[in-house]
Amino acid sequence: MDFLNQVLKHMPSDCGVIITQYKTALLSDHVLTEQNIAILKSKYSNIIYDPRLDVIPNVSQVILPRVYGVITVSSSVGIQAKLLGKYLATYGTSHLNLVSDEVLGGASLNLRKCEDSDLHADWLASMLGSYIVPLAALEQSKHAFRSLVNGARNKSNTQPVTIFSASELTGFYAERYCPYTTQWKQHNKGQATNIDAFKLIIDRIFSEQIKVISFDVFDTLIARKSLSPFGVFLEVEHRILRSQLADIFARCVDVSGFGNYCALRRHAETKARHTANQMGLQDCTIDDIQANLAELISNEGLARDLIKLELAVEHDFVEERRIGSIIYSAAKLSGKPIFLLSDMYLPSKTINSLLIKTGYDGLAKILVSCEYGVNKGSGGLFIALMQNHSLLPEDILHIGDNAHGDYAIPKSLGINASLVLSRMALWRRSLGAAYRVKAPKNLKEELYYGMQARHLFDTPLPDGGIAQGGDRHFPIFRGSASFLGYTVVAPLVTATCHWIQKNVIDNCVDKVLFCARDGYIFYSVMCKLYPESKHRYEYLHISRRTANLASISTDADIERTCKLRFSDCTIDELFNARFGVLLSNQQKDALQANVKISHHRDISKVLEAAKLLRHPILKNASRARNNLKSLIGSLGVTDLRTAAIFDLGYGGSIQKAVEKAANQEFKAGLYFATFISARSMKYKKKNINVFTIEDIDPVTTTIPFVQAVHVFETLFSHVDGSTVEYLSCDGTAVPVLMSENQNAKKTDFAGLLWSGCHAFVEDYLALGPKSLELSWSDILSPFDVFIKNPHPVDLTMFLDCSFENSFSGEPSAPIISSARTNSWWKFGQKIYNDCDASMANTHSLQNLSTAGLEKMYIDYIEKMVVSKYARRIEELEARLKLYEGEPATQSKVMSGATITSVSLPEVTPPWFDEERYLNRNLDVKASVIAEVFPDGYSHYRAHGYAEGRPLR
Repeated sequence: MDFLNQVLKHMPSDCGVIITQYKTALLSDHVLTEQNIAILKSKYSNIIYDPRLDVIPNVSQVILPRVYGVITVSSSVGIQAKLLGKYLATYGTSHLNLVSDEVLGGASLNLRKCEDSDLHADWLASMLGSYIVPLAALEQSKHAFRSLVNGARNKSNTQPVTIFSASELTGFYAERYCPYTTQWKQHNKGQATNIDAFKLIIDRIFSEQIKVISFDVFDTLIARKSLSPFGVFLEVEHRILRSQLADIFARCVDVSGFGNYCALRRHAETKARHTANQMGLQDCTIDDIQANLAELISNEGLARDLIKLELAVEHDFVEERRIGSIIYSAAKLSGKPIFLLSDMYLPSKTINSLLIKTGYDGLAKILVSCEYGVNKGSGGLFIALMQNHSLLPEDILHIGDNAHGDYAIPKSLGINASLVLSRMALWRRSLGAAYRVKAPKNLKEELYYGMQARHLFDTPLPDGGIAQGGDRHFPIFRGSASFLGYTVVAPLVTATCHWIQKNVIDNCVDKVLFCARDGYIFYSVMCKLYPESKHRYEYLHISRRTANLASISTDADIERTCKLRFSDCTIDELFNARFGVLLSNQQKDALQANVKISHHRDISKVLEAAKLLRHPILKNASRARNNLKSLIGSLGVTDLRTAAIFDLGYGGSIQKAVEKAANQEFKAGLYFATFISARSMKYKKKNINVFTIEDIDPVTTTIPFVQAVHVFETLFSHVDGSTVEYLSCDGTAVPVLMSENQNAKKTDFAGLLWSGCHAFVEDYLALGPKSLELSWSDILSPFDVFIKNPHPVDLTMFLDCSFENSFSGEPSAPIISSARTNSWWKFGQKIYNDCDASMANTHSLQNLSTAGLEKMYIDYIEKMVVSKYARRIEELEARLKLYEGEPATQSKVMSGATITSVSLPEVTPPWFDEERYLNRNLDVKASVIAEVFPDGYSHYRAHGYAEGRPLR
């Protein structure tokens, strides 16, 4: 719709615009509704739209000869427009921009016809020769080839066409042949991988020695949303128990003695596979499993319904695996035949539909163990591939995720193999080990851990010890703050927000004030999780400094605040931090304000200074109190007795101070955790609720996140400095924030961490109304492991990331210092100091920019594509000379024959299904009927194999 609005906005009102939607035999768009069309027609009178056009496949190509021009984003219709000499305008960045008459911008479109140029002719020749028409097909016909190239030439140009320079190809093919680039960039910020491993695979794909490329399907090209395949069975049971078949299902499962569908289904498959093995087959079919399931539950109808539901769940759960799709696109660019090999009980037709659903073209030939009776694990499926297609082992490159069936077995047969570990394998070796989880216990865990595996390990290839089984002490978060945010912070915040919502309802709370820098992330997530209750939540800019200052009204309050613990600092720094008082030069001299003091030794000096500064302190306190009341009122809270306050913890000092300043008590106090210093609030019978642990002794505790409390608080702190005071501006209180030292590093850290948090929340909401149902201790397990035994790579996340504790008077300091000096986290600093810093920084992903990783991938593919098409240019010119009667060297002619280098049997082989081939390729069927070819196999042998035609 954005594209359409832009076109109509810039189109002259006297020019009619025919609007068509994308429609093919397999796919169609449904963007235009009656409501949308009515709105557009009310704004633009020059729209021409007929809903009957939406049912015609490729309708734009039918209309094209009868219109003046085309406006498109990236479409073959644009290429056809140039062939017909039509006006072409493009929108945004597209490979068509190179030859378009105009790129849609701010000014009105100028509908003027552009004269053909040599560049346009070259471009068309390249597109038609390398993309629109398969190159192998051109070899079959001298007439077709000459017509193609000559037709794309400028009429006045008598020189052979120069198809493209390498530099032009780079930009051109990056857009056309890397369709996943945009999603890749959005998805992979901070993703871990090994570019060298990726280069090795791409090098092999484009190698002259490789004639055919084969892929594993599940966990390589596509993957399920759940962590393991058993998540599908758990979802089937979840759905069946909420359907009309729930009662009969429960009775049948009880009769079977298995207790649940997952155990029942696994036993049915084991039994079916055992029966198949006794018959000399290495795999079973889904029909075999259904038959055994019916036998176990004594109900054929229910077994049929269960398998039907399982196939529907497979379809819903399956999704593209990014790294697989990128490598697959590179394989397509190579122009070599692609085969898909799968050890699976699902038939090839079902697997193909799953591939099409996830964005693949569905054209690759599929060999499935249940149809061939042999599997990859035994090597039988690889042997079948070689025998059926007359291939040698060294001709094949196989890419898959299973170390045995996709790597060890093909290599033992002499086949080239590359390993791309599955999401689940990588998750189990990293986060799974930290969780100490061997397998998810229920559907919620399957989906939760599956989310993590998808976000963290959808793209990575084997790197370091994790993929190759090396050092078991691995970096849990791979040095990425984004990973840390996704796996620890966001789940913890989400679970806390569910708990807050329950307390709000139970306590009949009208408003919740999320306090301090720690509270902002809870506030933002709360608004996303419960948008219908957003009016209940407000964020309050406040800190211990502003809260305590606002609560001061007497000399006793000043003395109490002075006695609160502080770090070594000067009197000047302390009084500025606690009371907002700046000492004059005379006062500084009198109090020796620039001399360092400590809490245990110099408290008397602090009290003496407080007496001298009593009046400015009370004046500041009065102003802070009035401004705080004004700020709370502006948030819609006029009575604290109907509101609750949320704070990360730990002593309840902000709640006590706000209540004292407002002379009212909150209806409830909600805390992530509390220290023993918060007990006083309980003694006063206040409504205090704690999500995790209460009454923690910070001195003797063994709880990891409390032992490293500054590290933990940094995970939640907003990038802004803490609130130091409030200023009154036109009757409204405005918070003033501290400007931190070294804030740039913390901003980068928080930006990555929060991006991971928001990605998690979006993925979580996409699952539907399913709460995590995980305990906070389970969620914190990876962080606890990190605190107890941090890996140097993970420590780099916190390098020079500042943490300021302004209330104590101490200036900000880094969590971990790259200078190996003073820092907040002493234990982490020691680990970092003892390690090889260059190693830690080399393997850390913290500094990997948004464009870093994906640019390495895409750049390398582009480089290989340019190299490949540079060779194709020579081949095209060689063939052109050959067809025109000029001599060409044998090597040049033969070098382009890689696509058809596999010789097929002259007699129709048993694996070729004539009827299926003709039904899948209707144009071939028409040619057979017209007696152009004697049968389908004759076409397949001459053209179909090289064109990548589907067999079934």
